[in-house]
Amino acid sequence: DLVYILRIDLSVAIVCMVGDPHSNSNLSLANDSLYECGSLEEGGTGPLYRGEFEWDKEMRGLILGSFFYGYVITQIPGGWLAARFGPKMVYGVAMVINVAGTLLTPLAARVNVYFMVVLRVLLGLSQGVCFPCTHHMWGRWAPPLERSLLVAFSYAGTIIGTVLTLSVSGFLCQVEYAGGWPMIFYVYGGACAVWCVAWFCMMYDTPDQHPRITKKERDMIMTSVGDNVYRKGTYVPWKSVLTSRAAWAVMIAHTCSNWGNYTVLTSIPMYMKEVLRFDIKRNGVLSAVPYIVMYVVSISAGYVADILQQRKLLRTIVVRKMWQAIAYIPSGACIAAMGFMTREQRYTSVLLLTMTIACTAFGRSGYAVSMVEIAPRYGGAIFSVANTAATIPGFVSPAVVAALTPDGTREQWQAVFFIC
Repeated sequence: DLVYILRIDLSVAIVCMVGDPHSNSNLSLANDSLYECGSLEEGGTGPLYRGEFEWDKEMRGLILGSFFYGYVITQIPGGWLAARFGPKMVYGVAMVINVAGTLLTPLAARVNVYFMVVLRVLLGLSQGVCFPCTHHMWGRWAPPLERSLLVAFSYAGTIIGTVLTLSVSGFLCQVEYAGGWPMIFYVYGGACAVWCVAWFCMMYDTPDQHPRITKKERDMIMTSVGDNVYRKGTYVPWKSVLTSRAAWAVMIAHTCSNWGNYTVLTSIPMYMKEVLRFDIKRNGVLSAVPYIVMYVVSISAGYVADILQQRKLLRTIVVRKMWQAIAYIPSGACIAAMGFMTREQRYTSVLLLTMTIACTAFGRSGYAVSMVEIAPRYGGAIFSVANTAATIPGFVSPAVVAALTPDGTREQWQAVFFIC
C-alpha cells in the first residue's frame, strides 16, 4: 500500500504543481484552455488554478520517469540482499529512506527541478529492493495451495495505495497551507513513518522466528513449503534462472503488464485533465474508481484460483494460463477503445478504463504468483530479474507519452492507448 503511495504520489501532485502547458498569459481568462479548480467543463465558475512551476511536457516526463532509473538498478541486488540480510531489515531500511525522500520532495522542487530528479532517482533505488523482498517472504510464508489468494491480497495493497493517492491527492492540492500540493508529500511521508515503526515491531523473516504464531500453524506452513526454502545461503543459480522458459514467460508477461500499468498510473490524471476536462478534485476521485473495482476482482480471482486447485478441478498450470489470458485480451481491447472517447463520453471512458484495469487484476494470480511457484526458495531472485526488465516501461512510458501528446489532443492520446 504505502510503497505504491510513495511511488505514484507525484503522478497526481504534478497536475497541481505545474501550470497549464497550453495557457498563455496574453489570453483572456475566459479561454477554455485555462483550467479551473471548480470545473474544467464548459461553463465552469470555480477559481482559476495556476501551478507553481512552468515545466514543459519533456521535463514532466523526465520527472515522472526518473524514479524508475533508480528502481531498475536495485532489483537484482534487492533479491541478493533479502537472502543475505533477511527481507525484514532490507525492506524496513528501504522504507525509512523513502520517508526521508518523500518529506524532502517539496523543498527539492522549489530549490531546483534537477534536485527533485536526483531525489526521485534515490527513491527509486531504495524502493527497488521492496518487491524482491516481498516475493522472498512469500516463498517462506505462503503454503502452495493458498498462494494465489495470499499473493493477490498482498498485491491488492498496491491497489489500495493507488486508490488513496488518486482520491485524496486532489483534495490535498487545494489545502491552503504551504501551497497545497506539498501536503501530498507531507501526509503520505508521515503515514509511512508510522508504518515503519509497526514494521520493525511486528514483522519476522520466517515462521519459526515469530513469537506469537501457534505451533500448529508454524508446523503447517514450514511442512507445506519445505525445509529447502529455509536453508541459509546466498547462492542463486542464475544460469538456471536465465535459461528457464518459465522464467522468461513470467518476465515477458510482467513487462507487458507494467507498460500498461505505468502508463495508466503516471499519465491517466493528465489525460483526464487534457482530454476529458475533469477538474482536479473530480480528477483524483474518478481516477481511483477503476482501482476500487480492481481490488475486488483481484481478491476474488485469487480466491477462485485457489479453490480450483484445492478441489483439483484444474491443474495449476491451466489456472495460471487461463487467468493470464483473461488479464490481457479483454484489457487490450478496452484500452484501445478509450482512444476514441470524446469529452461528452467521459463516463464511458472511465468505464472502459475500469474494465481494462479490472481485467489486468487476474494477472495477480497468473504471472505474479508463478514467480514464487517456479522456485519458492529463489522467488525473490526470479522476481528481481523479471522486474528489472519490467521496470524499463516505468521510465520509457512517460517519455513516450510526453513525445506523443505535445498538444494533449484526443488523437495524440489515441497513439498512447494503441501502444498499450
